Amino acid sequence: MSRVKLPRKKWIYPALIIILGFSYYASFFNYGINLGDEGYIVDGGERVLRGQWPVSDFMSYPPGSYFLLALFFKIFGASLLVSRFLEMTFLIVNGLLAFYIGKRLMPEKWALLPPFVLIAFPGFWHKAVLAFSLLLPLSMLLRFLERKTMTGILYMGWAVGLAMVFRIEAALFSLITILSSLFCYHLWRDGVLSVNRESMASFLKEFILCGLAVLSILTPVLMFYYYQSDLVRFFHSLREGYGSSNISWVSGFFEKPSLLSAITKFRIGSLKNLFFFLTLALYLFILRRVVVHFFIEKRKDFPLLLPVLILGVVSLIYSYIAFSKAHLLQIAATSYILFTFLLYSLWQRKGLKSTIGLVILILFLTLHVLDSFKWGAHFASGSISRLYYIRKEGARLLSSPQAKIYVGKKEFDTLDGLIQFFENRQGYLLPIHFESMVNFLTGLENPTRHTIITPPLLQGMAKQKEVIDDIERFKIKYLLIHRMNWVEEGSFRFRDYAPFVHEFVLRHYQLEKEVGDYLIYSRQSV
Repeated sequence: MSRVKLPRKKWIYPALIIILGFSYYASFFNYGINLGDEGYIVDGGERVLRGQWPVSDFMSYPPGSYFLLALFFKIFGASLLVSRFLEMTFLIVNGLLAFYIGKRLMPEKWALLPPFVLIAFPGFWHKAVLAFSLLLPLSMLLRFLERKTMTGILYMGWAVGLAMVFRIEAALFSLITILSSLFCYHLWRDGVLSVNRESMASFLKEFILCGLAVLSILTPVLMFYYYQSDLVRFFHSLREGYGSSNISWVSGFFEKPSLLSAITKFRIGSLKNLFFFLTLALYLFILRRVVVHFFIEKRKDFPLLLPVLILGVVSLIYSYIAFSKAHLLQIAATSYILFTFLLYSLWQRKGLKSTIGLVILILFLTLHVLDSFKWGAHFASGSISRLYYIRKEGARLLSSPQAKIYVGKKEFDTLDGLIQFFENRQGYLLPIHFESMVNFLTGLENPTRHTIITPPLLQGMAKQKEVIDDIERFKIKYLLIHRMNWVEEGSFRFRDYAPFVHEFVLRHYQLEKEVGDYLIYSRQSV
């Protein structure tokens, strides 16, 4: 029998994405460290191994990434590089999903551009599951709209359910996209809204079946929490983690995009406002294409641009609430896909206007590339510029059982100092802000549910009393406090936003050592 050979293009492009993506990430995945957000993930994975449950037993993102990371820790050992390997896998999968979506709108060679840009500038690695939770349901939606099978609806619902387990906001954005797309698919005909019993029945049938598929994923998870943990506490903590006070504080912390500042503060390395408004302009232009398709040309075929557009628009809510370059990069995949589609459309045309449009788009893409290479050099571990700056400062190898990471000299002195101080010490360690990575690196546990102790989570005496009660209950021996939060002037000064905790610490703890920007307080003998 002769072997059946797959067409060359069926595997060559995905293989190219995988090989180049892993080679690119492998060049800098062991550079830099983030004590906050990244520690929030790895420390949570270790807590799961100790029998604790995400959300209900400790503050966390939705539980999916923690259980998956705990599984990897169980197999390969609890190491920061194991966590980054898992995140790297998600980043490559995100690239493959972007390619899968893109090739439904344009030729495969053009569809390579979105995944390459997405892989080149992924933002924070530890938030890779957010992009995954957006792209997987979108790809299943497009698959269903192409094939129109009942199993396609189930795949779509399962993808949303999986997204719900990993990132709730991404799942909600996906549900809005699916609902809107199915509505347009069934009820818009020849440029007019055509509501009849048959079309409405088809729409409701598919959406209800999709919802049941979502529940088939969520129900076992909730039952698991009901029997093994505390389901009531799970929902209470979930509400607190995504609560209005937290959202309000986060939205107030970041500078909101301003068209004026996009113009007056134009410089490479600080163009997030510009990209926000360019993304809006891109979506408005694509919306015009969809309107022409539906209302002017009155075509009967369904434009696959529409679901990509809807998801892009609604996911901008995420980047606007907590506006930063990192949040823009997390939801940028849909804009990359639509941008490349626009490039391809102009390339297909001839004439002066198309040529000018191509030049302008290529200029914007160049600006994005230059800006993203410069952004986040001293904060985001998921930035190749981190490698450049660490080497420029003089790379130092931080070597511990949990992490073998190259960092700059100042970072090394701080981290090595903390590890050396806590070596062979017993007792619990509670970071008073957001430095869970220190627990992971030193091996000293934080048994409380407070993996984050930020201003919105300490507003009011009741919340501060909850922290104090946990400190007393678990007999916390060490507190790690950032100098900025303790002694310096500003809105984050501890005695201003958490006076009761501040007074408690001064009464029961004493400063034992200062390491870099951190103060280590130890419990006084009773």
